[in-house]
Amino acid sequence: MKQMGLDSFRFSISWTRILPDGNGEINIKGVEFYDNLINELVSNGIKPFVTIFHWDSPQALEDQYGGFLSNHIVRDFAFYAEVLFREYGDRVKHWITFNEPWGFCNNGYSSGTDAPGRCSPDAGNCTAGDSRTEPYTVCHHQLLAHAAAVRVYKEIYQPKQKGEIGITLVSPWFVPLSSTGPNINARHRILDFFYGWFMEPLTRGHYPHSMRAALGNRLPHFTKKQTKMVKGAYDFIGINYYDAFYAFELPPNISIVPVDSAQFFIYPLGIQRLLNYTKVKYNNPPIYITENGVFKPNNNSETIEEALKDHFRIAYHQEHLAKLHSAIKKGVDVRGYFVWSFLDDFEWGGGYTVRYGLNYVDFKNGTLKRYPKNSARWYRAFREDGKGQSIWDNFTHAHPDGNGGINIKGVEFYDNLINELVSNGPGTTFSLSLSLSLSLSLSHTVFKICAGIQPFVTIFHWDSPQALEDQYGGFLSDRIVVDFSYYAEVLFREYGDRVKHWITFNEPWGFCNNGYGTGTDAPGRCSADSGNCTAGDSRTEPYTVCHHQLLAHAAAVRVYKEKYQPKQKGEIGITLVSPWFVPLSSTGPNINATHRILDFFYGWFMDPLTRGDYPQSMRAALGNRLPNFTNDQSEMVKGAYDFIGINYYDSFYAFELPSSADINPIYLNDSRAGLTGVRNGRPIGPQADSAQFYIYPLGLQKLLKYTRVKYNNPPIYITENGVPEENNSSKSIEEALKDDFRIAYHQEHLKKLHSAIKDGVDVRGYFVWTFLDDFEWSGGFTVRYGLNYVDFKNGTLKRYPKNSAR
Repeated sequence: MKQMGLDSFRFSISWTRILPDGNGEINIKGVEFYDNLINELVSNGIKPFVTIFHWDSPQALEDQYGGFLSNHIVRDFAFYAEVLFREYGDRVKHWITFNEPWGFCNNGYSSGTDAPGRCSPDAGNCTAGDSRTEPYTVCHHQLLAHAAAVRVYKEIYQPKQKGEIGITLVSPWFVPLSSTGPNINARHRILDFFYGWFMEPLTRGHYPHSMRAALGNRLPHFTKKQTKMVKGAYDFIGINYYDAFYAFELPPNISIVPVDSAQFFIYPLGIQRLLNYTKVKYNNPPIYITENGVFKPNNNSETIEEALKDHFRIAYHQEHLAKLHSAIKKGVDVRGYFVWSFLDDFEWGGGYTVRYGLNYVDFKNGTLKRYPKNSARWYRAFREDGKGQSIWDNFTHAHPDGNGGINIKGVEFYDNLINELVSNGPGTTFSLSLSLSLSLSLSHTVFKICAGIQPFVTIFHWDSPQALEDQYGGFLSDRIVVDFSYYAEVLFREYGDRVKHWITFNEPWGFCNNGYGTGTDAPGRCSADSGNCTAGDSRTEPYTVCHHQLLAHAAAVRVYKEKYQPKQKGEIGITLVSPWFVPLSSTGPNINATHRILDFFYGWFMDPLTRGDYPQSMRAALGNRLPNFTNDQSEMVKGAYDFIGINYYDSFYAFELPSSADINPIYLNDSRAGLTGVRNGRPIGPQADSAQFYIYPLGLQKLLKYTRVKYNNPPIYITENGVPEENNSSKSIEEALKDDFRIAYHQEHLKKLHSAIKDGVDVRGYFVWTFLDDFEWSGGFTVRYGLNYVDFKNGTLKRYPKNSAR
């Protein structure tokens, strides 16, 4: 638990472990067992949420008077609860009287599928019971027992122990099968029979009218005294939510088929709807989501390694947490969320045939050894800073040099960042992590917009979720288009009231080439002869991935323009990167090579965005290695921008590679253009600390004019422009702040930018790369681009303005 970062743990106490006969003598060893558990939790900073009854009533009371079929149980349950309050209440501050009384009453006394296995002869395989009346009798006594225990706690223990007490209910969400009156009424009734059965007495002191009308004298009555005791008998309501169903009116005399685990329909919107329903109908009580989870059948043919890959579970929780967050924003008073369950466990009538756990339990091993599933690792990251694992989390652990162990919590980092931005200027770009944002940790932190700073938000900057990488290959699959547009819509919906400048992708060229061509960046894929990779195909994958990025970009733009832009009044674009290229000589082949390399860097994206297809030079060179757009896709991609972001750093000479050259058909060679920074012994411009970084300010002006002429002068933001220096650990901080070379770099580039604007290029803004020294992908922390120095050796990451910042 501690390794997963849990701050709370919900567990049940067994009645018979404390009171073997249900009442009377206390079992000291049983008391000590839970004492030790609670002490261990508290000593590790984990708050215990204790369920007093989870379906295991004492057999002695069952034999003595029928257990919950008798009102004698009310007194005995209150006595049992008081033992717990007295023994553990100094440390336990959250008590749950009953878990899912609906399940206990229905499964134990109607269908007979759970203990005590009672039902009518025609309702199941039972030897005794009455499915017409016993479920209602049992739940009536549970409500009275709950209220009696709450009264004891509130009158005797709560004033001193300062805890809270509630009850946990379960309900699916129900949607009318059609909008007809009978089906709508049926939906209301089934909600009453699942949820109102308990919420109505707890909030109004009596059962729902629909139940009274349907059941007549089969439904017990509360006396006036009982009504007063039950009404308001809670500090909070626990809700267990799993799935949803369509509801429809049944004709009279039609029997109902019981629902089993095969009928588990995942519907995340249902949790939001159930919570909103509770807020409106039941006066917005404090709520804990006490169970939410999804099962997988226990497959004995799977290896443990296969069983740990439970990305469907990660997706389930991400989707439900997103809807939970929406409910909270709508004012629902949700206080906490518990996953079901921490471990694979005994699932009542299902036994060990299904697995709900974040952690795998080897039931074939006598020690019940546990292994964290992928969902446990995801949940740990989520608990730490709201972030799921991205492909860079895995990549930097596999390639640790230069990427060392600096761990900045996302929320804290962005909070501090926004404060620093106040003193530096009117606009800033930053990226949101897909795996961070879908975990919903940033909403009230990043966008504390202050001092007139305009956020320019990049939706994707190379860190695709590891879960999607494992599930279907990430951007190698066209399934990413749907998931990316969904992610983008979450951001538009959550932040679009304040964010007016959206960038879908930053440098798709870099992600495709470095991640799938050379394998030097995450996810580290390439052909065996192209780099140190264990998988990949440098001939095809860069083109596949960038094709899907263009489609994902266009899909997100469409969502924004159709649903959010009319009201939010923002703009959306994409950021591309390209050096400028100068022919090594004025010969025809070198001039042609220069045009081709520009197409392979820049036209690869600008041609589809402005004309709906890839450059002809790429089509001629690549053949069927270059994907095709369908007519619909071409129409969707063409014109899918309000602006183009351009990242410009340096320039190269380009020259024709001999056609006879023995060159692998991979992205870096496909343009058949060679690059160099030197002609006749003279570099194209000064070199920065990086060996292949040639400073050429005129290249920025040339690239902008090229864009104006060839691509119809789109609105442009210079979204990155900067120069690196080596991270020299032998320099003092005072020496490192003297970066006059950086001042010169920006002065010269700004002059050329000004010239381009005077020539009619529609440039709307300019961003320096970068505000702070940062993590430079595969370069890690080995180079510094920042206007502000970050002391990476200092645990607080203290910042100092360089001369360039001043």
